[in-house]
Amino acid sequence: MEKRFLSWISLVLLVFSACSPRSEQPRWKGRLYLDNGISVVENPAKPVYGHVNLNLEEELSIGNDETQPDAIFKQISGLAVDREGNIYISDPRAVAIKVFDDSGHYLRMIGRPGEGPGEYQSPRIIYLSPDGQTLHVMDFNFRLLFYRTEGTYLGQATLRSPIRDFIIDAGNKLWGIVSVLDEEGERRALEKIEIDGKVLLQIIKVPYQVSRKIEADATIRITTGYEEDLFMAALKGKNLAYGYSGEYKLTIIETDGQPRLIIKNQGARRLIPPEEASKIAEYLKSKYQPHFFGIFTDDLDRMWVLRDNPLSVKGRAARYDIYSQDGYFIYTTSLPYARLLVLKNGKLYARHVEEETGIHMVKRYRIKNWNLLKTSLD
Repeated sequence: MEKRFLSWISLVLLVFSACSPRSEQPRWKGRLYLDNGISVVENPAKPVYGHVNLNLEEELSIGNDETQPDAIFKQISGLAVDREGNIYISDPRAVAIKVFDDSGHYLRMIGRPGEGPGEYQSPRIIYLSPDGQTLHVMDFNFRLLFYRTEGTYLGQATLRSPIRDFIIDAGNKLWGIVSVLDEEGERRALEKIEIDGKVLLQIIKVPYQVSRKIEADATIRITTGYEEDLFMAALKGKNLAYGYSGEYKLTIIETDGQPRLIIKNQGARRLIPPEEASKIAEYLKSKYQPHFFGIFTDDLDRMWVLRDNPLSVKGRAARYDIYSQDGYFIYTTSLPYARLLVLKNGKLYARHVEEETGIHMVKRYRIKNWNLLKTSLD
């Protein structure tokens, strides 16, 4: 009798465990293969770990205190953060590059307005070298200026083409997204360039379709914000990531130009929202949005792909897809700022423009659940 009772209990437990939900780990459902010897990670449309809500705690705001005139900006176009947490901000309208410490206190200005050595006319893009010792500044008329981070002027070079974005690799070579005109019209290209302006290597050249119209015998160039474009971001070591937003594909290359990894996503292309399309219909080249609008990396070499048009997300959060350094689509998330951000040491630095006042600020947030974010598949 006792044996029958125990057998019955065992059977009930077995059935119960079989019918109970299991806490299984999510399984990646993509595909891995080689294409001409290059590793390809083809991801499904949904991330392995779903959507993650970042727990942001505001720590610092620079630019909204009128009692500190050195911390007032007319426009913020460049943002960099060094290992000590010092913050570098370029303001092309005020013609200034300002440095603040980790507590937001003004430290100094790098360079000054003018046209002479060490002077600039419109400092837009800034980039810290991988060793954190040199600040590179892209100025008006394709001039690239170099400074020590304490302010000493080191020199300058004049590039051959207008640059929309750039990074400096560990070998002190410049990688730039350049605008070029050829027989096929306006194009974007990713090039490796010597600091003196000599082009060493061109990785890719793609169409950049903008509209033009003639008014009063002048040709006006018109952009909608929905043009397919070329983007890139630095990775640690000797790698960088780039992608053309006409297709959902990222390519990781070595600094010698050789591709190391291709990352794809199977998600469908999205339509431009009708209320936005109606405003710019005569200038649109396609009814579909680009697949993405920017690429950022954090200090763990995760890639954050901006999915929303920055022009259409004012006042609300923008969506990002997050990829591991080995190419897996691990999360989606939302951030309150769509462009010009730095992710470093578990903190988010971002440009913020108040809609009512037009005040430009840099805010820093601590991401309280940063250490809980995975860096790849379990």
